[in-house]
Amino acid sequence: MVKLNATIPPRYSAQPLPHPTDVLGTRLALLNRESELDDLRMVGLQAKIVCRELFTGPDVLRRLRETSGLRTKHTPDWADWHEFRSFEHSIWGAAGEAVALTLYHLAADEGMSGDEIERVREGVELYCDNKGDEPGERWRSDGEGGFEGNPATAPIVFRAVKLAHKLSDERAQRARDSRAVSAAPQS
Repeated sequence: MVKLNATIPPRYSAQPLPHPTDVLGTRLALLNRESELDDLRMVGLQAKIVCRELFTGPDVLRRLRETSGLRTKHTPDWADWHEFRSFEHSIWGAAGEAVALTLYHLAADEGMSGDEIERVREGVELYCDNKGDEPGERWRSDGEGGFEGNPATAPIVFRAVKLAHKLSDERAQRARDSRAVSAAPQS
């Protein structure tokens, strides 16, 4: 399984961003911003790769749906793991759920934090915006049984991000409890 590196990249300089009137400094600030966007695009591409490696059969789809509780009525009943594996390319409503289940997998099985999952969602949104015909479109029904827009903006994806934060908080609480038990005086 691919471990997704979603840590925020280090700044290219420890210096604060230059004042906007500095022409060369402004160019540097713009380059830093473009580099951050490129990093986010790469995170989105990595999430797509994780999705392709994740959905290998019907048992994986069933397990992720059962353990996460994430499911949407917009995904047709006939959609199988192949449809989920196509990630953002599924026009039949499965793309939003595929993104959500991939984020859940990264949080639950790979141990990524809620903040890292938010960054991955942002990366997927940017990646899909760059691949789409009309950037910035929200995920919505096309009125003919299909869906269009950016699947990273589907409501189920935001539920997956909330779930990732909850899992992250539970892990942190277990770690605190474990430290408290080990720090307690032994009698």
